[in-house]
Amino acid sequence: MLRKLLMVAVVLSLFVFALPAQAQDAAPLWHCDAVTVAQSSPGWNVTASGAGAYWRIKAVGGSTVAGPQQSPAFANVALVEGVQYQAQAADSAGGPWSNNPACVFTVSPLAVIIDEFTAECIPDGVRLAWAVSTEAFSTSYTVARDGDVVLNVPADCPGCTAGASYSRDVELPDAHGIYTLTVWNGAGLIDVEETWLATCEPPTAVRVSRFAAYGHKHPFAGWRVWRVEIMTRGDE
Repeated sequence: MLRKLLMVAVVLSLFVFALPAQAQDAAPLWHCDAVTVAQSSPGWNVTASGAGAYWRIKAVGGSTVAGPQQSPAFANVALVEGVQYQAQAADSAGGPWSNNPACVFTVSPLAVIIDEFTAECIPDGVRLAWAVSTEAFSTSYTVARDGDVVLNVPADCPGCTAGASYSRDVELPDAHGIYTLTVWNGAGLIDVEETWLATCEPPTAVRVSRFAAYGHKHPFAGWRVWRVEIMTRGDE
């Protein structure tokens, strides 16, 4: 009997030593390793990396602001500038949650780099022009008309501290509307500016409102005065 007990003890001992170190230490399998944050509209996009069945974003010393959810990617999260937040992982929606300082982050206001943005009517479309004070953070520009992107332009000198100016003509059957210029750094939004183009309607009629001719010997000798009225169709 003693011999059997000793054999069982030896087998159990070997089994314990054969377990992975993580299982022996009973360390959690969920963890957050890093986090990236990018400005979106109207909030912030936050993406964490690591391992976990559930994820959340929590204000440090405060409450949860996003999640729990099964994806580590959060879209349009309402975050307050200057407040510290932490992305956390867990194996269940009720926790316990990871607590890695590497996943603590804050958000900063957008950099103001757009100096000017204009939209001008041209035949068959619109001329879009803008100037920026620096391209140190810029990789591309997009212009949307009433929410639909009509122009996508890569930055001339990404990473350069000098300013830059752009002008592009876009063919549009109906050019009036609200134009939004967005400056991007990869997938992150840096700065936004809007301008409004009221109408680009061409003249619809020409009417001679007055004609006069004066002379002594011939009815049409002398000089003539014309006044021409250009009429356009108003927006309904």
